Amino acid sequence: MIGRRARAFAAAAGLGVAVAATPSLGGVVVLKNGEVFVGRVPADQDTQESLVVRWPYKERTDRGEMTIPKFRIRWYDRDADKPTDAYWKQFENDQIDAAWHPERERWRLRQRTEEDDTNYLPLDAFDQPRGTLSPVPVVTRDFQLRKPDKWTSRTEDGITIFESDQPGVDGFRPRIHVYSVPSVPGSVEPQIGWLRGVYTRFTANGKLDDTRGDMGRLKPVKKGFDQEMLTVIPRKDSSVFVLRMVAFREKRTCVFNAYADERDYSGLEILFKNCMRTLTLSEDEVKPPAGGAGGPTTPPAPPPPVEAPR
Repeated sequence: MIGRRARAFAAAAGLGVAVAATPSLGGVVVLKNGEVFVGRVPADQDTQESLVVRWPYKERTDRGEMTIPKFRIRWYDRDADKPTDAYWKQFENDQIDAAWHPERERWRLRQRTEEDDTNYLPLDAFDQPRGTLSPVPVVTRDFQLRKPDKWTSRTEDGITIFESDQPGVDGFRPRIHVYSVPSVPGSVEPQIGWLRGVYTRFTANGKLDDTRGDMGRLKPVKKGFDQEMLTVIPRKDSSVFVLRMVAFREKRTCVFNAYADERDYSGLEILFKNCMRTLTLSEDEVKPPAGGAGGPTTPPAPPPPVEAPR
């Protein structure tokens, strides 16, 4: 029996000219490349050639609109603000923004319940993450962070490993791997391209599955750069979702990888992110030399190829 929670939000970009709001139901548009836009889709601007998505809508308070040609659209519904069962029945295995993967898993669970007449526990609410963090941090020479409470902690080959005390789907135990390696100075683009190439080798269909927003982009910090992304590792009958964070610093590069079966990930995402946010690098706590710049202008080279889950 497995609890679930779902997170549904839409990534939106490319705003046009600001317009006055007009009454309209919320709508959802899924492009052929998997991008999803949620906003108001007026019926009078849904033509054979294109449709218009307008904001503000719900949490999005800025004013704007986007005109989308119909040839770019895979599917849309003017009366829904997320992909419906009708969408998943037709496009279950097509690429879609990673933010909607938990919603797809919810639909798959409902299908199994209907087909197998099996009783499943209710899905967890979005604001109820599975588990809490231990108040005592795990400290190493190069970093410290707080592990999920009751999870085991060990070190193998220089990798700090936290493992869930409870097995997940098909016996795969959620886990977190953190390690630090020496950095090598270099320019930005070749290093990020190299990093993406390493992770792509572990992803389904050879494609890196980045989430939207800040995920997958370099984030400047005081002494270097951070990068976060979500990747997918194929298994026999499912996939493993991996929340990754790489902290590029002048002397060391630290890597955080949190693994869970795709059917468990939605219930663990908040816990994983809370754990990741507690990661503190020893290098960040050292004051820069007098007159120094206090950090590199470009991130150092990424670490060696990452480990696949065992």
